[in-house]
Amino acid sequence: MATELNVVAPYTKGWDSQNQYDQEEARIVRNAPNTWEVILGYNGLADLINKINQLLTIDPDHPCLKTLEIDAHGSPISINDMTRIDVNTWSAQLKTLNWCDEASIYLSGCNTGLARTTRITDPARVGPIAQQLANALQFNAASFAHKIRVYGSNGYLSGTHVEGNENTVDTFTEREWSWSFPPWTTTVWKKYPGGSNSSGNACWIGFKNGNW
Repeated sequence: MATELNVVAPYTKGWDSQNQYDQEEARIVRNAPNTWEVILGYNGLADLINKINQLLTIDPDHPCLKTLEIDAHGSPISINDMTRIDVNTWSAQLKTLNWCDEASIYLSGCNTGLARTTRITDPARVGPIAQQLANALQFNAASFAHKIRVYGSNGYLSGTHVEGNENTVDTFTEREWSWSFPPWTTTVWKKYPGGSNSSGNACWIGFKNGNW
């Protein structure tokens, strides 16, 4: 058994349809390397922590958590049910896990590594959510001696890190078909500062949880 645990967890809520979630889940299960565990059907923070702890404790080699990827819809200030408002609650629960000395968290949703555009400049209100989580998981040699990088995406994301098929675009155009004329409505999702058309590792912006 492995002494380091890599986990990807597709969030069950927030998708446009059940079919969209089912397709996302099936694709990840099909493509994830056998060095990764896929957590299916997690419904919130407590459930996610519980499922990760189960994976950590059933392994007789007592692995540490090396990588956690959360796959969900995102924005500069949220990754589905984690928002800028409750990021400290998330960090407190994540700190209870048995992390490796050096580890990574991927927030696999759109624009999670970027700040939203607003006249307000307070990072606590504009993001990026990946940096906020990294700050909340602050390294402390006495109480939390784990060096963690939290990765956020630099645009509208498709694919996942675990699959190695991630791509970002700086703007996104969405068409929704209807019975009206013309038979669609078009929504153009705006570009955030720093947005990029990228693939692979270039899709990610990493934030350290301290000055190590």
